[in-house]
Amino acid sequence: MYFKKLLLTMSLLFVLVFTAACGSAAATPTPEPAVEEPPLPTAEPATIAPTEEPEMEEEMDEPTAEPMDEDEMGEEEMDEEMAEPTMSIAEIAAADEQFSTLVTALDAADLTTLLASEGAYTVFAPTNEAFDQLPQGTLDELLADPDGALTDVLLYHVIDEVAMAEDVVALNSVTTLQGEPIMIEVDTDNISLNEGRVGIDTADIMATNGVIHIVDNVLLPPSMMVAEEGDITAEEEMDEEMSAEMAASTVEYEIPGDAVYPEGIAYDSQSNSFFTDSTGDGTIFRGDIETGEVTVFAEPGMDGRTTTIGLAVDELNRRLWVAGGDTQRMYVFDIDSGEQLAAFQAPAADSSFINDVAVDAEGNAYFTDSFRPALFIVRNNDGDVGELETFLDLSDTVVPYNSSFNVNGIVVTSDDQYLILNHSGANALFRVDIISGEVIQIEPDEPVGGDGMALDGNTLYSVQGEIYQVELSEDYSSGEVVQTFSDASFIRPTTIAFYADRLLVVNSQFNNRSSGTPELPFTITDMPIPEPAE
Repeated sequence: MYFKKLLLTMSLLFVLVFTAACGSAAATPTPEPAVEEPPLPTAEPATIAPTEEPEMEEEMDEPTAEPMDEDEMGEEEMDEEMAEPTMSIAEIAAADEQFSTLVTALDAADLTTLLASEGAYTVFAPTNEAFDQLPQGTLDELLADPDGALTDVLLYHVIDEVAMAEDVVALNSVTTLQGEPIMIEVDTDNISLNEGRVGIDTADIMATNGVIHIVDNVLLPPSMMVAEEGDITAEEEMDEEMSAEMAASTVEYEIPGDAVYPEGIAYDSQSNSFFTDSTGDGTIFRGDIETGEVTVFAEPGMDGRTTTIGLAVDELNRRLWVAGGDTQRMYVFDIDSGEQLAAFQAPAADSSFINDVAVDAEGNAYFTDSFRPALFIVRNNDGDVGELETFLDLSDTVVPYNSSFNVNGIVVTSDDQYLILNHSGANALFRVDIISGEVIQIEPDEPVGGDGMALDGNTLYSVQGEIYQVELSEDYSSGEVVQTFSDASFIRPTTIAFYADRLLVVNSQFNNRSSGTPELPFTITDMPIPEPAE
């Protein structure tokens, strides 16, 4: 009897303990205890735990596990992305076999040191396959001219700043170390260069001194008249002898009109065309180098444009600047649309003649006044045309001003440090420091006559009846006249433009103006530059 009571008591205690345990489990908010309980026997175990289900459970568990390690894993990924590059642009190219042709070209042009130096560069790097796309023999021709054409082509792939892909897509163009711009187009996620001829395959390869974007074709400067493979026309497929003969020949472009008396000239490499104008009525013309056709770009008369003198092209912003002579006005046009963007009136003066204009790499336009001792400027304000300002008063400088024509032509040096002025009355050249305003007289070894000028590096071409070729010193403070030359087609030439080792010369015929009997048609001479006699 006692034993039965003992068993009954123990059973009651067991029930109480089991009930308490179950109650505690029900109060816990997490389902783990139920999951951890051993499964009850079943007749269909396959339907309870199919083979795919554990994998799904693991996949579902992963998102709950990731937040626990997110900071740690994120830091590791950021460390990898933010790791400082250890190789320069030159070293990256040398270490990658796909750039072996580029490395060979850089070594030949002595540009490897530049891309290995400290700095901030963007390089559009063509691969070996990109070089293979060049017409047969082109690469050999470039390598045979390391200091000339090869250097020009390579520097046309380099920008003197870091431009990541996100920066590039926001631009219309970039100016290269070679001096000419690369045009940029963005279509969805694709970036193409120079009207789609070159694409970016891989972007944002970081180096210690900049960034590399891999391109699928070699970029060619617009001024280099090199046809791309696949674009060669039947007319261009001539033998080398005929090509050389054409390159050495002089061409004349005919300007429509019998009272044009043209004066200004400016070349646009992107369209391979030139602009000239009429002092007779202010018409502006555009000439196609390839076809030879000259057409009206802007009709005369708008905003008092009854005469035009000097011209300058701003390729970066696609603008044409125009000097208005004795109207004392200045104009700017959109090159592509032909729209006049703005017109400016010079400050009032007893006598004024807005003669010539030059544009720097930033798009600032500088104007000369042949009767008033002043230079004017219209600044480029973040892509917008600014206001007319007096840039420099020349009254108290070494530049003489009298009652005749004084400062005439103007050019900007390639480093944007100086303006070079041509004084047609004194047959003298002057250098203006753009930053400080300091003016000095350039000392060539003989007087240089001049009206319009063109500058190629440190080689200055000045025209006044004939062309003076002057090799200027490194700081543009002195120079040597290496030759003067002319051409049978010249009829009182006054202005000049340089392109692709050739010169565009305006035959103004001002000597025939008073008689009113010009030799028609009015023409522009397109000529090769002769080699100086030894």
